[in-house]
Amino acid sequence: FQIVFGSLWRDAGIFTSILVIYLLFQFTSSPLAGGIFNVFNRQKTALQIQIYRLLLVVLSFFISYIVNANSYDTLLIYSIALSLYFITITLLIFNIIKGGH
Repeated sequence: FQIVFGSLWRDAGIFTSILVIYLLFQFTSSPLAGGIFNVFNRQKTALQIQIYRLLLVVLSFFISYIVNANSYDTLLIYSIALSLYFITITLLIFNIIKGGH
């Protein structure tokens, strides 16, 4: 970002490089999650995992607040939490497709 937009955009490049970790996992799991829960009549499971995601996001920011993390560390904690979320979702989807409960 800094090379193209100038030195004022340096932080945006760093933020992007931190967030790309979880965005990779989101990119791979979102197409699967889009309709699988509806197709297999698992709307209750879909609601539960969205609540799980909300709790992870709140917890990641709460932890960042407690440890007085800077913006870079806060985004890293957030990115790790959502990476774990999307990995869990992908594994859950594969389990549903294979016929597991």
